[in-house]
Amino acid sequence: RTATFALLGGALLAVTSCSKEEIENSNTNTKQILTTDDLQFQNSSAKTGDEEIEWRLWRKSRNCFGGLGICSLEKPKPLPLDKSENEPTRDAVITSVNMSDTTVTFYFAQNVSGIPNDDLMFYIDEQLTLNLDSTMLIVPAGSYEYNPNIGEFGGYKISLNLE
Repeated sequence: RTATFALLGGALLAVTSCSKEEIENSNTNTKQILTTDDLQFQNSSAKTGDEEIEWRLWRKSRNCFGGLGICSLEKPKPLPLDKSENEPTRDAVITSVNMSDTTVTFYFAQNVSGIPNDDLMFYIDEQLTLNLDSTMLIVPAGSYEYNPNIGEFGGYKISLNLE
């Protein structure tokens, strides 16, 4: 009877310590995986297009505070003194738009390999417009797949319309 109890106690101890190790490993792995709300985008450091645009890269359907997408766009404002032009962000991503190509490219500022591709879909929930003097820039509603071949960490190439 004592031997059975000792055997059961030893087995329970072995199961407990194994479970604790798995939980610790699981917690370590969880810290490394980001959610899409944690991701940042790189500002364009060089003016390569005809117009510079400032974008908020959140989903409009989530009140501009979640998901991957375009919430709004406007002509850039001067950066605050405590911000660097090359600092990764989601709230004021500045890019150059080439009017002859009618596309804009957004580059991730960090590795997104821990996030499933389905979670990396980029949404434009409703058509967006911006008046650029004599031209209207239109960003049509739609969804875009993550492209791992854009920049260092992948990103999105978005089609634009001009009127």
